[in-house]
Formats: sequence, C-alpha cells, structure tokens
Amino acid sequence: MFYGKTPQKRDMTAFVYKCVENAGRVLTEGEYVMNEQWLRSFILSAECGSFSKAAKASFISTTALVQQINLFEKELGFSLFRRSNSGLKLTPAGESFYSTAKQIWEIYDTGRKQAAALAKQNKAEIRFAFEPYQFPENWITLIGSFNAEQPDIKVRMKNIPITEQVNAIHAGRADCCILGRPKEEYLDGLGFMTLLEDTYSFCMNPGHPLAGRSLLTREDLRGRAVICGNYPTLVQSFEDGLRDAASVRTVENDYNLGARMEFGSEDEMYVIHGSWRDTHSLLKRVIDSDIPAGEVGFIYDRKKENLIRRLHQFFAENI
Repeated sequence: MFYGKTPQKRDMTAFVYKCVENAGRVLTEGEYVMNEQWLRSFILSAECGSFSKAAKASFISTTALVQQINLFEKELGFSLFRRSNSGLKLTPAGESFYSTAKQIWEIYDTGRKQAAALAKQNKAEIRFAFEPYQFPENWITLIGSFNAEQPDIKVRMKNIPITEQVNAIHAGRADCCILGRPKEEYLDGLGFMTLLEDTYSFCMNPGHPLAGRSLLTREDLRGRAVICGNYPTLVQSFEDGLRDAASVRTVENDYNLGARMEFGSEDEMYVIHGSWRDTHSLLKRVIDSDIPAGEVGFIYDRKKENLIRRLHQFFAENI
C-alpha cells in the first residue's frame, strides 16, 4: 500500500515519493492510504474499457474488481469512470489521473523489481555436501523446512561422495557436511559442531542369527563377524568402537552402498553410524545397538560459521 497526505495539487511524482516516505506509518486524520491493487485495477479497467475484461486479466471476479474501483474513488474523492449501457468511459478527472497513475505504477513496479533482485543477490547461501542414497531422508526434510522458514538463507545441496566431502570444503566447493567427528589433523582448520552422540547400528540379512533382536549389546556381538569400512580419519574408528566385542574385518574401499550390498553371507553383518540407518533399511535388516559410536556433527568452513550455527541450531531443535 502507498501512504501519504492528501495533496492540494495532485502532483503524482511528489505523491509517489511521499508514499514511500510515509510507508509503514500509522494513519492519522487527513491522511489516506492507496492500495497498489486498486491502482492496477484502475489502469487495466481504463485500458480494457470493461470491468469484466479487467477482472479476467487480474484473475479476480468482476464484483471484486468493481469493489476495488469504488473504494479507490472514495479514497481519491472523485469519480474515475462514467458507467452507462453503452460501456465504460473515463471521466475528465479519470482521464487526467490515468497518465499520472501509469507513472505511479511504473515507478512502483520498477522499484519492486530492483529491490527483489537486490534481495536475491544478497541472499546468503550454504552449500551442503551430501551423497544421494547415503543421506538420511529426515535430514533432507529438515533442510527443506529450514529453507522455508529462513528466507534470508538458502541451503543448496551439492552431490559429493562422502569420502570427498571434507576435501570439497577445504577446496571451497562446499561449505559444510554432516559426518562422524574426524581427528583434528584431518579438520586442518575447519570447524566442527556436535549435533548428537551416536550409537552403532548393524545391517544384516533376514536369516542372520541376530536379525530378530530389537537392540544389540556388546555381549550379543561376542564371536560374531562384523564388516566395517576403512575410516582412519574418525576420532573413534569402527575398529576401536567394537574392540573386544566382535571379530572385525575392515573393507579396503570407500564402503559405499554398492559395496555393502555385496555382503551376502547369513553370518556377516556390517556396522554403520545409527544416524544413517534409514538409508540401509530397504536393503538389509537394520538392528540398533546401545554401543556408543562417538559424535556426529557439522564439519564446516569457518568463514560461514554464523550461517552454519543457524542451520545447526535448527537441526538440534528438530532432529
């Protein structure tokens, strides 16, 4: 809406600037308010020569458009149109007002577009490294909710394999990711914000002797064969976390989803951080455990720390 004091002389350029000047003020006696939709409806009606055609162009009902024109005329203090059976015509005052109304609209529309472009340009961005099919669905949902609730920040997902995500942040190709806590020498200047203390989950075929359990303990793993990926960068490696609890075999590859699907023995199972359990539950029977797996959190570029803190807080409150 445009706000201003009723002018003695209708200098529309001055009128526009006065509207901008007074925008957002509480109206007092002698002031008026003009809705930009009224202005657009007036211009369309004048150009179409018909309320019904103008309403159609505005995607509103004729009744709603006529109501806008009536309110506009009441606010202005003079009639804009002469209604008759022969059609719709501008009054002398309406004809005079039409050219200045076009100026008002052009100034408003140009300013709105310029401001919108500037807002888009200045919108902060977080480039979030993730690997499809290896990223929990509830985290994707949270990022979507964050984008909807935080209009000044845009989280953009970047498809980067898990084993390359930290290097991508170092190289400036991403701003953050979520992983198990790495050793300080691996962070090498990057930041880490703890999101949660995780536990291990174990993935197995339905015929595995432990497939019927609801929760595994260290005692359940005694003498069992467990496969794990080779992640020497973790503060708590799988080998260390399961030491003295199972017979651990390390796989010398990137431990991706395809590799895990190849484990076909009924006596074998592989271990994951529990936060990623849902990404495997369609392929294997996934059993949670009470065995601590260490911290999981945001690894991030410190130049984006303030933005990442807002995303981290949103995750922590909703996870």
